[in-house]
Parts: sequence; structure tokens; C-alpha cells
Amino acid sequence: MSKQTELPYQHRWWVLGGLGLGLMIINIDVTVINLAIPTIGENFSAKIYQLQWVNNIYLIAMGGLIITTGKFGDRFGHKNTLMLGITIFLLGSVIASAAPNLETIIAGRFIQGSGMAASFGMIFVLAESHFQKSEQGLAVGLLVIFTATAQSIGPILGGFIVTHLGWRWAFLINIPVCLLCLTILQIFAKRDSQNKKIYIHYKSGFLILAAYLLILLSLNLEPHKGIASFQFILPLASSLVILIFVFLWQRTLSQPLINLNLLQNKLFQGLLITRACFQMIFGSFLFILPLYLENILGYEAAKVGLIILTMTIFLCFSSIAAGIFNNKFNPIPSIVFAQFTCLTAALSLILMPDKLSWHYLIFGMVFMGITAGIMYSSTNLAAVQSAPKNEKGAAYGLFISNTYLWYAAGISFTGIIVSTVSVRTFTKLSKETLSNEHQVNMLDVLPFITGAQPLKKITRVFPDSSLHSQVLEWGQASFHSGFHSLMIAFLCLSLTGLLASLLFRNTTQFLSKDGAL
Repeated sequence: MSKQTELPYQHRWWVLGGLGLGLMIINIDVTVINLAIPTIGENFSAKIYQLQWVNNIYLIAMGGLIITTGKFGDRFGHKNTLMLGITIFLLGSVIASAAPNLETIIAGRFIQGSGMAASFGMIFVLAESHFQKSEQGLAVGLLVIFTATAQSIGPILGGFIVTHLGWRWAFLINIPVCLLCLTILQIFAKRDSQNKKIYIHYKSGFLILAAYLLILLSLNLEPHKGIASFQFILPLASSLVILIFVFLWQRTLSQPLINLNLLQNKLFQGLLITRACFQMIFGSFLFILPLYLENILGYEAAKVGLIILTMTIFLCFSSIAAGIFNNKFNPIPSIVFAQFTCLTAALSLILMPDKLSWHYLIFGMVFMGITAGIMYSSTNLAAVQSAPKNEKGAAYGLFISNTYLWYAAGISFTGIIVSTVSVRTFTKLSKETLSNEHQVNMLDVLPFITGAQPLKKITRVFPDSSLHSQVLEWGQASFHSGFHSLMIAFLCLSLTGLLASLLFRNTTQFLSKDGAL
């Protein structure tokens, strides 16, 4: 082994620490912002579909650009791309922290997502390039521990920040972590050479981003426009036409942005479907949980952070166990096992009693945390190992693009399901009691019964104080109906993921030493 090769390998643990900080940035941001969303919604009098944009624009920017930035990393170097992405994320954090309105926060979140698109896919590619095959399972498992640590710190930190410092610090907290990450990687990560033979088809990348944005627009408009509305159908149909066109276009290109051969591989197909199902569940759960605890049950953000910590502790331990197992064997059995733990989580949440209390969430949260730790550690490793050697950035970008598209879809479907069912339940409960003179516009009630605004403030909509206690009961019952329907959707997605795991049969040969297909 040459001296040039030995030096970067010698510092692989420093590199892993820098990459772990990159993952911590993402996960601290996600957990802290989730806790800040109820406060942001209250400050800007936002409805649930407006709050969805704060999270979804970030996810769509990340998912829509990560295929292009993956190819960019293969062309210009994975380290260079990672550091550029973190710098862009830092800029977006500063913009969002100084936002005078919800629209500016959304713009800052789009820039943050664009930065993460450039950096997230590179993290696992660089981890693989700095570690030998025998250490890769452990390295990925340790990276997931950084994720779990961030998600453990995030709820407590987010609760403290939102309660004592204000929501703007939810964005400012990213700055020191970004700077430390950039410093470590600049010093210790080996600078990979550029490959000028790789061509990046930027037009395809732009069209994919446009299609994802149209999907997001369509799903976010549905709760207040309706599924049969022109505003819902047109952007959704347009996005599907664009995506079909892009995939057909790839067949005519000598160097396509998307390697269509990956989509013919059973292992990669299984990874895409199982991760998509879980990501819809987990993204939805992380979005609705703080709204449930803060705005429906009325807990302070600091207490909510401690409750969510229960889930992230189990995420941490399960990721360690999965990393050790995957290092000794392979990640496929872990992924299959995670389908059963996800199914258990969904069933336990469905069987919750009608009475709203965080105690009934604990069992489901524990199994959700276990599932997340196993899925993140195992599917990320399998996706990198199954990718062609010269296209790891682009292939992993495709995997993550699929992940974040369905993450965003999960949040959007949360709004659709909870809004639809909650309104129907509230209308049914109040119909016989409210006289014509006490009838209200359901759009005025909607933010409170979906958790977008504190439920206790629903009494402002009803001038007659004699109705207030009953209205609060209706609001709780309406939210619980929406939440219960969402858990049934989780069960259906869990079963789909379990069926998709059948695609993993006889596919371990694709997890080759160099990742070549």
C-alpha cells in the first residue's frame, strides 16, 4: 500500500467524525424544526397545509436535486461536493433565522434542502471510500449512531430553544456544527480526483426537481381544494408526464443522469419500496407527534422533547446492533426484520384507546425507534454496496431522492388524512347541538382540530361560553379520529413493505466487494 493511500486511511476515524457531524446537522435540524413548527404556526397564524411547506420544501429540494448532485460528486469529487453542500445549508439557515414571514422561512428551507442534497449522498459514499469492506458495516452503524445522538439531543435541545430562546434559534444552532464539520473534513478527508469523462445532464435534473415541486403543490392543495379540483389534478398530472418524459429521455442519452439498469435490479427495487414505505410512516409520525403533544395535549416544547427522547434512545441502540450484525453478515436480514417491528409499531398505535395521553404512545414510539435505527443503518449500507463502482454518488442519489420524495409525501398525506377525517368527525359531533346561529365555518375550526394551532384556542371561534367545554371535547375526539385513521394508513404501508421484502430473495450476490452490479 502506498504512502499516499496510507495517510488518508490512517485518519479514517477523524473523517468518520466529520461525516457524523454532517449527519448530526441534518437530524438536529429536523428534530428541532419539528418542535419549532407549532410555535412558528402560532406566530404566523398558519394552517396545517401551510406548515407542511416548512418541512416539505426542504425534503423536496433535497429529493429533487440529490440525483443531480450525486452525479456532480462523481464528476467533481465527493469531498468537494459535500463541503459545498454544507456551505449552502449554512446560508439557508441564516436566511430562515432572520425571516420576517412564513414565506421567507420556506425560501430558507429550500436553500437548506438544496445544500443537503449536495452533501447527504456524499456522506455514505465517502464513508465507504475511507473504510475497508470489513469495516464498512461498523462505519455505517456508527454514522447512524451520530444520527441517533442528534435525534436524542434534538428533542431536548429543541424544547429548550423553543421554550427559552425562540424559534429563530432553531436555525441558528446549525451554524457552529456546520463550521466544525467543514474544518474537520478539510483537514482530514482525502481529496478525491475529478472524473472529467462523466457528463451531467442538468436538464434532466431540473425537470425532476420541477416534477417533485408539482407533486408537493398538488398534495398540499388537496386539503382545502379537494381531490376532484382542477388545482389538485393539473399539477399532479403534469408531474407524472414530466417524470415519464425524463425516464424515456434517459434511454436516448449516452450518459444518462439516472442509471435505468439499477431499476431492473431486484435488490435495488426492494430497497426503494421498503424504504419508501417506512419513510412515509416515519416522516408522517415525526410531523404529527409534536403537534399532538404540544397543540392537542398542551405540553411545553421542553417536555415534548423528553417524551420523543424515548423513541430516539431505542433508535440509537437498534442502529448499533444492526451495524454489528450487518458487519458480520449482510444487511438484508436486518431490513426484513425491520418490517416486522414496523408492523408492531403500527398495530400498537391503532389499538390506542380514545383517551388522548402520551402514555399510550410509548409502546408504538419504542418500536418506531427500533425500526428507524435498523432501517437507516441497513438500507443505506445496502444501497451503497449495490451501486456500480463509478456511479456510487448518482446511484445513492437516486435511492435518497426516492426516500425524501416519499418522506414529503408522507407529511402531505398526513395533512390530507387528518384534515378530512377530523372535519368529518367534528361536523358529525356538532351537528345536532349547534343551532343555525352557532354554526361556524369549518375552515376556521380546521387549524385547531388538526393540531396546527393550540386546541384550547378553538373557543375563540365560538362566542357562546357555555359551549366551550363541549367544543374542546369535540376537538379532541376529532383529532383522535384523524390520528387513528393515519395509524391505519401506517399499517397498510407496513404490510406493503413486508410484501416488498420478498424481492430480497437470492439477492445477496449483488452486495459485492466493490459494489459493482
